[in-house]
Order: sequence, then C-alpha cells, then structure tokens
Amino acid sequence: LDQGTFELVLRVLQIMQDGIDALKEALFSLFSWTDFVTGGNADDSLTGNIDVTGDKIRYDTVENCVKEVTYFNQTEEPWASLPYGTSNVGAAGCGPTSLAIVISTFTGQNVTPEITKTFAEQNGEYVPNVGTSHSFVKNAATHWGLTCERVGKDRMDYVVESLKDGKLVVEICEAYTITGGSSGHFIVLTGVTADGHITIADCASRERTGKLYSVETIKSYGRDLSEGAFWIIGK
Repeated sequence: LDQGTFELVLRVLQIMQDGIDALKEALFSLFSWTDFVTGGNADDSLTGNIDVTGDKIRYDTVENCVKEVTYFNQTEEPWASLPYGTSNVGAAGCGPTSLAIVISTFTGQNVTPEITKTFAEQNGEYVPNVGTSHSFVKNAATHWGLTCERVGKDRMDYVVESLKDGKLVVEICEAYTITGGSSGHFIVLTGVTADGHITIADCASRERTGKLYSVETIKSYGRDLSEGAFWIIGK
C-alpha cells in the first residue's frame, strides 16, 4: 500500500471503532451530504426577536396565535437529572417536557416535566432504551382536558392555519434534522409571524427557540410515520 491508501485505511478503521455517528460525520465532511440526508439543513433558520431567558417566552406572531408559552428546558435542572425509565429527562425527556409546555400554557396549571414524565411511566408510554411512545402525546393532552388531532406532512397548510387559530402543535422531528443528533426529537410549534415564518418552543435548546423557521424547513424536519408528524392541540 502507498502512504495515502494506508492512512485512508487507518482512518476507516478508526471511524468503525468510533461508531456510526462518526461515520456519518465523516461522510458529511467529505461529500457535503447534510442537506440530502436530513431533508433540510438543520441551520435553515433566522434569528428572531424573542427573549428566551425566562420561564415565559413571548412571540411576535399574527393575531389569534398563542403569544406566550410556559417554557421548560429538559437539559436544565431540576428536570435534567430526573430519572425517566432507563434514562433521564435530560437525555430522553423531550416528549414529556414538550407536553409540559403545552399543558401548562393552555391550562394555567404548573404541570412540570416531572409530572408529565411520571404520567408517561405509569401509563406505559416510556419505551425502554428508545424513549417516549408517540401515543403519549394524545393520551397526555386528553388526560389534561385538551383536544388533540394528529395529521401528516401533506396537511402542512392545515397545521399553519391551526397555529393561526390559537392552537399549539407538537412535532416529532426526524433524526439528524433540528438537533443534528441521531435520535428523533419532539418540539412545539407556537405560531406564525407576519412574514410567514414559524415560531417554536424547543425544550432542549433556548437558542433554537429564539429562531424563526420557514414552513418548508419545519415540514422537512417531520418524521411522518403512519399517522403523521404533527399533533394539533387546543383547549
């Protein structure tokens, strides 16, 4: 082997040892495939004029949208270290934390991630070594007296209109999209700006919560399984 081939073989062996995530990162860096693989650049967003420092987040959105949400962040204490099934809220609690945001916002009650993750555990909604079952979203919403309708990416116009009608929308995002990580992720869509961008509450990132996203970007993030990527929730 020549020196270049030998070094390439060593690199491949090292990547194999480091695991699949390292292999994907290497492919992305070599071929710039991020957009192709993820269905949309995870950084396809604009900086919004949104204060994300407190427990209440306000949005400058069109009339009838939810203007303020009660915000919880799964990576911050006292939530992050709470046990959740075989994991903890910080690593696997995006589902319960997203529902805590929605339920607390609509009901005015202090329904924390600890309360929603306990509901998930007690009702068989935690899947060991995987995370939160998709059935949890509707079951939790209806348990707290809210309406919930699940739709697919083919009904994106309806999702946008629902936001304009004062609903909140939970989205299950595909891996390697909004977070850049290897697991799916729940976020909350909160409203629509005057120029048509979507605002969100991401329970794992205040930075991402402070940005604006195009409708196409939000659509590209969705993990559109048999029943759809979006849960439209209202009072």
